[in-house]
Amino acid sequence: MISHHTTRKIKSDCPKSAPKFALILKILSVIYKMVQNNTYATKRDIYYSDTLLFGSQSVVDNIVNDISCMLKIPRRSLHILSTTKGCIAGNLSYTEEDGTKVNCTCSATAVTVPSNVQGIRNVITDAKFILIVEKDATFQRLLDDDFCNKLSPCIMITGKGVPDLNTRLLVRKLWDTCHIPIFTLMDADPHGNCMLTAE
Repeated sequence: MISHHTTRKIKSDCPKSAPKFALILKILSVIYKMVQNNTYATKRDIYYSDTLLFGSQSVVDNIVNDISCMLKIPRRSLHILSTTKGCIAGNLSYTEEDGTKVNCTCSATAVTVPSNVQGIRNVITDAKFILIVEKDATFQRLLDDDFCNKLSPCIMITGKGVPDLNTRLLVRKLWDTCHIPIFTLMDADPHGNCMLTAE
């Protein structure tokens, strides 16, 4: 038994459980097709594929989490990706899983963190350090001031407040790949500063 987790039963022959059971089967069929075709989707993509059926995004989120828990595998193995909100800029280039080459040259705009962080390869950088900036406004100000080039070649990342899973995974991947120091710029709220923990 897994501690600190609740369990529930859903029966296919119970009228009360039937709608939930049907939605689970629907999402399992979507997952099966994606695995067979080696394609990926976000939970948001799945919701928008049939908004009338699912009713709300939270329904899809909960069912995906249930399936992941039931099968004891991460969402990535279900071919379901997290929606990314983080941004990255600075002395970094890499190749995405589909072959797209990305150059995160520091400028007035940043590059969105890839939705499939585990699929990126050929990571190239001359950065001396990574700077994690909690607030997007501060991140943009540093970009406008050309911080990445003026001080020293570096990589800047923001999760725009509370970081999403992909942004945290990218920080971990860069640490594992580049082995350069990581610094953070954040406010004094300890509850919002969880960038360095990656699932």
